[in-house]
Amino acid sequence: MLPVLFVADRLLKDVRNASEQDTHNLRKEAEKSGELDKSAIRTIKSGIAQVTVPSGMNSADDYLVGHVTVPSIAITHDIPLAYRLVAEGAVVLDDRGNVYTKENVGVRLSERNVNKMFREWGIAEERTRPLSPAQVKAFADALDRTITHMQ
Repeated sequence: MLPVLFVADRLLKDVRNASEQDTHNLRKEAEKSGELDKSAIRTIKSGIAQVTVPSGMNSADDYLVGHVTVPSIAITHDIPLAYRLVAEGAVVLDDRGNVYTKENVGVRLSERNVNKMFREWGIAEERTRPLSPAQVKAFADALDRTITHMQ
């Protein structure tokens, strides 16, 4: 199992709950496979973890960039963060199935900056659309391809 790390400036209850449930499942699986040593079972822990960073502009981003190891997969829709992580050698996907590379992330950052400028000038509105089933599938497919390629 690949370790999963969430970084935020506050406790994410869903992450804590997922980690606790995963730990429980892993321990039950060990018991089913014949592990009888209770102390050994108690050492089994989930690979899901969270780091809570101090509040502040880009504190979570700075933590991620400063602690990324290669190979790593990062999932974000924050284009400036994606740009920084790609520069560190991480594979970066967004939640809609796009994979950012050294070849394309600079263009996406430029597009993002232009769109931000248009919004500030009142020329364009910010549009956030909910994920469509096709985008969920595109994300799952991109993540599966990335994990398979990295193994």
